[in-house]
Amino acid sequence: MSNNFDPNIPPQEQAPQQAPQGPAPYQAPQQPPQPAPYQTLPPPPPPAPKKSYSVWAIVSLVAGILNFKFAPFGAIAALVTGYVARNEIRESNGTLEGQGMAIAGIVLGWVGLAFSIIMVVLSVLFMVGMITSTPLVCGPFFEWLHSLP
Repeated sequence: MSNNFDPNIPPQEQAPQQAPQGPAPYQAPQQPPQPAPYQTLPPPPPPAPKKSYSVWAIVSLVAGILNFKFAPFGAIAALVTGYVARNEIRESNGTLEGQGMAIAGIVLGWVGLAFSIIMVVLSVLFMVGMITSTPLVCGPFFEWLHSLP
């Protein structure tokens, strides 16, 4: 076995001598490693949940528009579906839209219902007026008819 420690050699000479190092030799810059030719892409992020419109809100708006054609049934349908739509949208925690359509249906429903009530009252007043004013307007005609043999 060889030992690096020799008692006959002074301690300065026992240390191994290292050669002085100069500047490192020139090396070409290294290029980053090329990716594999058919590397798979990472999966896309999950899509954000799509917001959809409440079907009840759409029905409420359509019934509110049609209530002037089919009064008072359209007005009642607009009111019922409008309030159902507002409740459904409120409970959906932001996944349903259509609050504006539901409110528009409700407003059109109330306007249509008020219009229907006004028309019924005016119709009743017109009929009462016609019945009570017939002898006054047509009195001479009725007298002539009764005078005929």
